[in-house]
Amino acid sequence: MAATLAGVALRAGCVNFATTTRIKQRVYYPCASPALGPSVVVGLKNLKTGPLMKDCLFCRVVSGEIPAKKVYEDEHTFAFEDINPQAPTHVLIVPKKHIRGLKEASQEDADAIGRCHLTAAHIARQRSIEDGYRTVLNVGAKAGQSVFHLHVHLIGGRNLQWPPG
Repeated sequence: MAATLAGVALRAGCVNFATTTRIKQRVYYPCASPALGPSVVVGLKNLKTGPLMKDCLFCRVVSGEIPAKKVYEDEHTFAFEDINPQAPTHVLIVPKKHIRGLKEASQEDADAIGRCHLTAAHIARQRSIEDGYRTVLNVGAKAGQSVFHLHVHLIGGRNLQWPPG
């Protein structure tokens, strides 16, 4: 099964993803084939942060291959609007360096992870939601991680309840 976004064929699997036809499909975009492993580098390269993964949806967004509604970009991070927002502000912040997820992160990735949170704080200030917002890292499919490229959700602009989910 495959979906198309702006004319780019994408491999399918199991996560909510809107196509250009307004119909939502359950589609999963892995960052790497399990057979090939997470360290396979194919074709895309970010000169400042290193290799990107051809099969990773967010690496393809960072490289510009797949369009996104960009909110912020610097040397280390890329932020864009979530396609299925859960609040008036729902932005995804990704490191430009491919990191599959928090459980796969190493000590060397601490700076990239921290920069994602600092970028979230910067965007929250820009949007005047400093009085209450949440940053969320979903870790693994059971927690709702649907794209296996580490990303921080910045959620705010409304009252948030506890516990979430």
